[in-house]
Amino acid sequence: MPATALTVTTLTNAIAVNQRTLAVASNSSHTVGEYIVIGGSEACLVQSKASTTLITVERGQLGTKARAHVALARVYGSSLSAFGPTQYEPHSGEQRVTLSDAPGKADLPTYVMPLGATKRDGFGNEFILVDVDNETVYTGTPVAITTDFKAARIGTTGRGYVGVAAEKGTSDQWIWVQIRGRCVVQLLGNTAGVSPSDDANGPTTLSTTAQTKFWTPTTATSTGPEGVRWTSGNVSTTSGFYIEGMTVATDASPSNDVSTVSTATSHTGSQVSVVLNYPRLVHVNVGE
Repeated sequence: MPATALTVTTLTNAIAVNQRTLAVASNSSHTVGEYIVIGGSEACLVQSKASTTLITVERGQLGTKARAHVALARVYGSSLSAFGPTQYEPHSGEQRVTLSDAPGKADLPTYVMPLGATKRDGFGNEFILVDVDNETVYTGTPVAITTDFKAARIGTTGRGYVGVAAEKGTSDQWIWVQIRGRCVVQLLGNTAGVSPSDDANGPTTLSTTAQTKFWTPTTATSTGPEGVRWTSGNVSTTSGFYIEGMTVATDASPSNDVSTVSTATSHTGSQVSVVLNYPRLVHVNVGE
């Protein structure tokens, strides 16, 4: 199941290795006797609070080491049972605190802090830990990822990074979103775009004989939308919000990838196998 979102505040001042009193933006969500984690790399035990912005702690808990932290570093809090064992990260050379919640799918990585952390599975697929923002997303749903690592069903405005939800999540839950490697993505079942159930224009044909563009429409967005559309061939005269870094898998097959088209209020509807390479949403306006 997805992880329960942790409370988040920030350090208002930098702290040294031996400093035990932390100045934070707010201490209202932190309780004496609970752990907090600074930046995802150091766990501390809350011993006391003062005013609304000071916390006194025991440093270097849960197998982590005390270290200096810069101002505005994120401070995560939760109950004593929220954090799991630390994991060594070979790229950063640091111990990273994990969450005790386990992903619903056994093949997904363990949740490792901080929010926005990336992790790969045994097949090289890469995921990013994000906070679901004010709605429900389903496995296979394309989502927009904001700079503060929130994710919502992809819309038709703005530019930025995109991923595909690797598990179901609701508001204020943390989930893995895939940003690299192979997965299945939800398609809109409306009239625009190419239908994957049409064998003459199915995924295999699109991926081998014509350029495929994944895009999000500028109409019919009142319900999300919960999927993406595609078009093939000459797209030079088409304006819209396109997803770069998402391509149809060369061995995708309509008979394997298509299910019943619906309004996609859950993980049903048309879908197709794709390969992700850090996809992003860009606005293309012919004539710019």
